[in-house]
Amino acid sequence: MKFTLTRRELLVRTAAVAAMHGPLLSAHAETKDVAPVRFKRVELGTQPLDAMREFYGTTMGFPIEDDKDDRFTMRAGDSVIEFTQAPEGQKPFNHFAFSIAENKIPSALEWLGERTTVLTNPRTNEQVMNFKNWNAHAIYWLDPAGNIGEFIAHHSLPTAKPGDFSLEDVLYQSEIGMVVDDVREASAELWPLLGMEPDKRVSKNFSAVGDARG
Repeated sequence: MKFTLTRRELLVRTAAVAAMHGPLLSAHAETKDVAPVRFKRVELGTQPLDAMREFYGTTMGFPIEDDKDDRFTMRAGDSVIEFTQAPEGQKPFNHFAFSIAENKIPSALEWLGERTTVLTNPRTNEQVMNFKNWNAHAIYWLDPAGNIGEFIAHHSLPTAKPGDFSLEDVLYQSEIGMVVDDVREASAELWPLLGMEPDKRVSKNFSAVGDARG
């Protein structure tokens, strides 16, 4: 039987599948807050640029810097993402995550739900993803370009703050998704560049490279 998913359905399911990879990440559960922020600046092509600027700058309220006709920069704690106008006919989409204060997932869920749709895991019908082996919780959303955004709280890092969630609790960008031809080969090449010991638990389709800081 042949069937077709809409792009939105595909992305929602992709987010759920990503959340299922938690058991592969158990080696990083006790990472301490000692490494530098790994993603200081990331540039991503996007369509539609105006809708993205409105979503992140107005709806979500992230600080917008260097705002131009063909690009804008969004600050997220100690990291920035520069969204640039993708060529006509191209609609790239990505997955990126922002680490937040480790005790703020409950109030972050309420905050996010007031501004956009929080993705739900279709298998569990839950909005908060519990990565038990990574000692972390996460919540997801889709932006106008189809990017899968994420707030993740790593409980192994000493980042707790008092009060309800606000954008002041967004610490830095800690993840960026990459599509490669050979996951095992790419993973093996990336670990030495980070000066870290490789994680041998790599599947054919997925590998986490790095630590809780990126």
